[in-house]
Amino acid sequence: MFRTKFLATIAIIVLASVASINVAHGETDLVLGYASVQDDQSVNDSVTVTVDGVQVPGDGVSYSAHLVSADGSSALDLGIVTVTQAIVHGVIQSTGSINHTYGSSSAGYDGANLLSKYNRVRIVESGNNEIVYGGGISIGNHSEINSIITKSASLTAILDTAIANATAAKDAADVSSAADSLNAIIEAVPSIQTITAEIAGHAGSENISGADISTEASAVITSADNISSWAESVKDNATQAAAQTDKTLADLWIDLAAATLNVSRNGDVNIGHGSTDIYATAQSMGRLPILAGDASYISYAGESAIAEEEESEESIFGLGLPSVGEPILGTLIKYVALLGIVLMVGSALGIARIRN
Repeated sequence: MFRTKFLATIAIIVLASVASINVAHGETDLVLGYASVQDDQSVNDSVTVTVDGVQVPGDGVSYSAHLVSADGSSALDLGIVTVTQAIVHGVIQSTGSINHTYGSSSAGYDGANLLSKYNRVRIVESGNNEIVYGGGISIGNHSEINSIITKSASLTAILDTAIANATAAKDAADVSSAADSLNAIIEAVPSIQTITAEIAGHAGSENISGADISTEASAVITSADNISSWAESVKDNATQAAAQTDKTLADLWIDLAAATLNVSRNGDVNIGHGSTDIYATAQSMGRLPILAGDASYISYAGESAIAEEEESEESIFGLGLPSVGEPILGTLIKYVALLGIVLMVGSALGIARIRN
């Protein structure tokens, strides 16, 4: 009985060791953090890199973060990142975290829209230039998300103009003086509905993939559809206001139009989300997940780049066998080794039971 328990314990330790080795070499799908874009002085011109569970670099070694385009032709150095180790109950933790922001006060900043140029992020170790952490979003997601951001910003601009016209109509001395402003509001509605339909189309595109992103995309579609419906109400309210002869009565309809336009822009907790919420959600959709190792970073290089890379690889001895650098061989070796360990432990347990 003792021998059986001993062998079982050894089996557990061996299996745990295999799992630990996989994690140490970055062979894990666990998302450790994100590179998230935000507005600083312009649209998407700043990015914050946050990562937890980071291996602490050795003496004389540092990490630097970079944004990279899908084809690898363009990269932006975000600077050296600091790995901070937390102290818990007086004990310094073995891993650390990164919280690094690149923005208008950073070297190399030029106000460019970072999300429009880059869909990948990598954290590189100095000296050997090894990618220790990385990730990204697919080209399809990248394209659709950028379109949503651009068009939601345009939608907000249209709504701002309509809100300004509602204010002017309310301030007018009489209905006749408010006519031009009311007509401008009515004429803006088709543009609002066209752009909300386009936003919903991008969010519902088959290019959008990923559970988290798909959930946010559904929220964008709902918001865009709501704004389109609200725009129809705005049109009706402005039309009713223009039809009045008494300015006091007209102002009641103008107030309704203005309130609906403000909700369309800013959202309301009890009613729904507005164009600025769509913009923020799209930025969230554009965050670049960061994983250990370079697998995720490479996988989002883009279909054309991956194809070229595969064609350029040489197989062992030119016999069509997997080269030592191919992921399939590493995966195969891992599972064959694991199977061997299980068989070995199972055999040992069987022998031990027979002897007992």
